[in-house]
Amino acid sequence: MLLAGDAMPSRRLTPFDEPDYLALVELLRGADVAFANLETTVRNRDEGAPGWTQGTPMTTPPALLDDLKWMGLGLLSNANNHATDYGTGGLLATLKHLRTAGLPCAGAGANLAEARMPAYADTRGGRVGLVATTSFFRPWNRASDQRPDSPGRPGINPLAFATSYTVDAEVFDALKRGSDQLGLTQERTRHRAAFFSAKEAPSDQDDRLSFLGGLFRRGNGFHVGTRVNREDADANLRQIKEARRQADFVIFSFHSHELISSSRTTRSRCFRRRPISASACRLMRRRPTSSMRAPMATAAAFRPRPNSGRGLRLNASSASASSWRCVSIRSTSGTVARARSGGVRCSPAAMSRSA
Repeated sequence: MLLAGDAMPSRRLTPFDEPDYLALVELLRGADVAFANLETTVRNRDEGAPGWTQGTPMTTPPALLDDLKWMGLGLLSNANNHATDYGTGGLLATLKHLRTAGLPCAGAGANLAEARMPAYADTRGGRVGLVATTSFFRPWNRASDQRPDSPGRPGINPLAFATSYTVDAEVFDALKRGSDQLGLTQERTRHRAAFFSAKEAPSDQDDRLSFLGGLFRRGNGFHVGTRVNREDADANLRQIKEARRQADFVIFSFHSHELISSSRTTRSRCFRRRPISASACRLMRRRPTSSMRAPMATAAAFRPRPNSGRGLRLNASSASASSWRCVSIRSTSGTVARARSGGVRCSPAAMSRSA
């Protein structure tokens, strides 16, 4: 099993014949299943409408999905911040073209139930399930539930979180005074009287203040805290357990951009123990490719379902059901691709071409 990083194709991948590049392709093809994060919108020019407000929009012609298959990729995630660059129309186009290409994909859907569903790939070494989610999205990018009076909103499978800021008494009092003087406190009071929810217009307390969209707490120092959305966490865990029931191996893919401070990463560390302990799967957390401290991609053979008697083949080597072989693709070391057990080595130039 090989887990690659972000796939953002905008040009053909098949014409190149440099030895290092072809070695990387063979590394992908050599795995029983190769996974990547499809961080783009797959669409024709008449499909979808621009939905971005900042950043770089990503779009991929449907024909390039055949190039991803040519490289050996056979299991994809679309739970990321570029899946909705061209609105719900672009997302639905992506799902349509993936189905046409025969590429299983998880993490986005026509409604929330579909976005949360696992995707599956059948291999000679066993069935692989994928549950994919992201914590980096705008509120209108998350899929919504269907109801009798609504078909639901197309979008991504969210794993949301709330952030709070602890400050000392002096700063807290200054923020409270600023809220009063700027009329923000009075505005929240009017909103509550106008039937805004407690989430939209929270009431202030002696040790807690809502200020310009942030939640501030009075404390003895300064700290940034995060709390995962319980509903999203529980829903993703249910899907992981379902994938565990249906497959021999399970991948949980988590797309995240929050790397500012160690306190913010506590949220993902706390959550990732739950799918591992609950379903004996392993977490793949993808970080922005601009962070040179993080590998561009990591791959591992995941623990199979008990008594399945199956193991995934890694590259040219066979792996038993209990082994944990690894392939990694890195951006910070001199080696971009290598197999732990005597595999291929590729140069950074080869990796840049494949991206």
